[in-house]
Amino acid sequence: MSQKMHAQDLLELGATLGRESKENTYLVAATLKAMLRIARRLSTLDERACNEEMPDDYDDKLEENLQRRCNDLGQGFGFKPNRDPRGCSVFLTVPSGRTTDIGNRGIGLY
Repeated sequence: MSQKMHAQDLLELGATLGRESKENTYLVAATLKAMLRIARRLSTLDERACNEEMPDDYDDKLEENLQRRCNDLGQGFGFKPNRDPRGCSVFLTVPSGRTTDIGNRGIGLY
């Protein structure tokens, strides 16, 4: 189920990216907005993939776009996909290694 991040989570994520990225604040904010949109789309597709037959590469273009966005933030940023639609579809990895989930996968985008 796609859902939007709570305001507090979004503020914390924005602050974390602002501290860890060497890029200007506007670029970080625009990149975060795009990444959240991609994460919601991936979540929707992952949910669909649980209920119907989907091609193996159904998410390749979105993941390529997400990787480009991580590269925009600078060195050390990346992501880990999570195919289980019951949680975050994407975990962002940051240079400091900070995580927000019990499994230490990264910072959940939803």
